[in-house]
Amino acid sequence: MPNIYTKLLARVSGSGRMTTDRIAQGPRGLIGFSDAYIVEHFTRLGYSVSYDQFVFTTESVADFVEARETIWHKPGTIVDLDVAGLMVVENAQPRADQPTRDVAVVSLGNARVVMGVLNRAERIPPRYAATM
Repeated sequence: MPNIYTKLLARVSGSGRMTTDRIAQGPRGLIGFSDAYIVEHFTRLGYSVSYDQFVFTTESVADFVEARETIWHKPGTIVDLDVAGLMVVENAQPRADQPTRDVAVVSLGNARVVMGVLNRAERIPPRYAATM
């Protein structure tokens, strides 16, 4: 049974320490942003998605780039890539038994958010010119 100090430490928030609750959440617990912020971030990327379409991982963006090049069934087309924090691939098919989809991997600190959109209608038009 944990002592009172362990219980108090587990409830510390905003101090930069990892709380017990956040550790229990796995990779999602490593991201310090709200669910609404994450959905809004993907909206800025041009996707109209809901929170339940996300998967959280500690794999790096570079890991996804390597997997796309070496083991994905159909690698699709990279439309945005910053190995430090972002990869967007259109018309990818990670496994042969899956339909093609857009895949976005976004780094939000210590973990990544992965989204795969099957329905192309969920892609909303970009709000800005292609070049700025």
